[in-house]
Amino acid sequence: MVDPVTLRARLQRLAGDISGAMTGSLLTLPTSIGYGLVMFGPLGGQGFSTGLVAVLVAVVLGGAIVGLGSSTSGLAVGGSSSVALLLAGLVGAELGHAAGADPFAHALALVMATTLLSGLILAAMARMGAGQLAQLMPYPVVAGIVNGTAVLMVISMSHHAAGFSPGGYDEDWDPGALLVAVVVAAMVLLPLPHWMKGVPKVLLAVLLGTALHHGLLPLTDEGFVGPVLGTLPSLDMAAANWLGAVRSLPLIAPKTWLLQVLPVAASVAVLAMLETVATASALRDATARQGSSAGDLRATALASVVCGVAGGIALSGSISSSISMLRAGANSRLALLLRSLVLAGCYVAFADEIGQVPMAALAGVVIAGAIRLLDLAALRPAWAALGNRAQHSGDIIGSAVVVLAVTGIAVQWSLLTAVAMGMLLALMVFAASMARDVVRRVYSNPTGRSRIRRPEGETAMLLAEGWRIVVVELEGAIFFGSVDRITSRVQQAMTAGARYVILDMRRVSRIDHSGARRLLQACSQFWRQGQHLSLAYVRPGLAVWDYLTELGLMPQVQQQHVFASLDAAVEVAEVRLLAELGGPPQQALSPADGLRALRIPEAVIPGLLAHMDRVSFPAGDLVIRAGESASDVWLLLSGLLDVTLPLAGPAQLRTRLATLTPGALAGEMALLSGQPRSADVLARTAVDCLRFEVATMERLRREAPELAYHLLAGISLQVQQNLRQANITIGSLEE
Repeated sequence: MVDPVTLRARLQRLAGDISGAMTGSLLTLPTSIGYGLVMFGPLGGQGFSTGLVAVLVAVVLGGAIVGLGSSTSGLAVGGSSSVALLLAGLVGAELGHAAGADPFAHALALVMATTLLSGLILAAMARMGAGQLAQLMPYPVVAGIVNGTAVLMVISMSHHAAGFSPGGYDEDWDPGALLVAVVVAAMVLLPLPHWMKGVPKVLLAVLLGTALHHGLLPLTDEGFVGPVLGTLPSLDMAAANWLGAVRSLPLIAPKTWLLQVLPVAASVAVLAMLETVATASALRDATARQGSSAGDLRATALASVVCGVAGGIALSGSISSSISMLRAGANSRLALLLRSLVLAGCYVAFADEIGQVPMAALAGVVIAGAIRLLDLAALRPAWAALGNRAQHSGDIIGSAVVVLAVTGIAVQWSLLTAVAMGMLLALMVFAASMARDVVRRVYSNPTGRSRIRRPEGETAMLLAEGWRIVVVELEGAIFFGSVDRITSRVQQAMTAGARYVILDMRRVSRIDHSGARRLLQACSQFWRQGQHLSLAYVRPGLAVWDYLTELGLMPQVQQQHVFASLDAAVEVAEVRLLAELGGPPQQALSPADGLRALRIPEAVIPGLLAHMDRVSFPAGDLVIRAGESASDVWLLLSGLLDVTLPLAGPAQLRTRLATLTPGALAGEMALLSGQPRSADVLARTAVDCLRFEVATMERLRREAPELAYHLLAGISLQVQQNLRQANITIGSLEE
């Protein structure tokens, strides 16, 4: 026996599902009638009711299949304006082209064939993981297709809204019909009073429009308010129409299959994919439930195949129905099954009443839906960008141009052409984005980037003449179309007087074969001319090295121009520039000269040397180890010392903090803080040092305070120079 609490919870869930099903059916029925009106509009008269039946078959049968089989719970499907327009174009193009076939049966046969084929295409796309690719469709292309659909919907409904007959605009318009259409559209677009919250606006608008139509009818001529939908086919008649369509399938010419049905089916599949993925994503965000795009597309594809056999139209996800049902209380798949049953029951029970709905009211519903469908988000920023010179105004205006172009193609030619051109524009947009300027920035005088602590004289020379060293920082993907921009920036720098140009390739994400060959050709030309062009961040594990190696182009690279890091490339450029400027080459210092470099007075140098000893290390030896207790201070007399930190990871890589040259101190913080060593100091070359023990400082403070004072003053000077060098380095970095 079920306990009362569980029973109450189950009853509440059932009530929510029923409420959601009623909301979904009341929202779907008027729009389904409108889509049927659009789809078979070229046939007029009986075509309206035939289209309505095709849409309802799809929503009832396909909706139940998707509701039970989709990966995302609560995914409601239905007809869509874009699919209705594509099918309307197909019906209109093939009207009267099948000899000996009933036009209504032939039209339904075309719709069935297209729906079946679109379901198979959608299933193949789901199999290939197209659900993930759907999210990569550029927004301007999607917005253009949406806006084109909206404009075409308004155009297709305009003669119904004005009360014209399906034949065209050759007779007088009906003011009453226009009034009905305007009232219905306004009710759908405008918010309802607070006390009517929860009432389906679309259904309420259709009911009001129908009442207005029939209220005006006794007061005026019948033509004043336009026609009604008319008698809907019974179930027997619907079955006979389906059988006639099945018999008409063999009459579809092979040329029609290839040039009409297949392209429309492919377009319908793409649009169904986009709308279904968007609906499922919105539903998962609203409910925090899990789901799979591939599972949703498979269920939608199966529903379209079944609907194609049963005489329905292709389906896609419906955001409005899904979210409305969720807000009305739907919490399980039962709500979607109930929605299908309610829609079927409405058609059987209220066919006569539905037939009395004025076409103007349906036109108002469709026009209001088209207005709400319009996506102007990409156009508003472009309008603002026209009046300023923002950095990215070109991209913003370009996106708006794509939106307008796709919209115009849809209106001028067809939605099918717009879909095809939208795909082409998507590829062009992608290619253009890949070929954009990959130069992130260009800066000169990268003093401090080499991380070498040079003597004051050399540092001053580099600060004054370092503009002759230029770094061109690249970012993104290098393709054949972007190499010319790189070489142009290099040439500009050299023309302006740069002697050393470095391409910083750390942020290059990929480089294609054509781009790699053209870049190496350009570099080779500079090298042959004797220009100093270097490539930084070209080492195993980074994108450029890996791509050049895999493409077999590494042998074309002159290794003397390639560096593993930017600081290594800048270091070589600084050494060469200092040599050109006549800077003295680095020489070994005597112990006394080493102390003089710290500006220690001559009178105290002999006394300090008496407390120091001279120590040498071969290249590669560890002079100071991070984490050890600080016991010594080292004054470098010859060679180079690298201050490094180990990087996390199994590769045992190290990052270089600084390189010390003769006259620099290593481990000087030991005298100031007494804390353990914070970094490793390795001998890059064979080095010669003076060692001063920390314990000796305490003895000097007691026995020879003058020596201790001058040594601490020299160390303070070294710390000051280090801070100044750090400021220079920070100043050369980007903010």
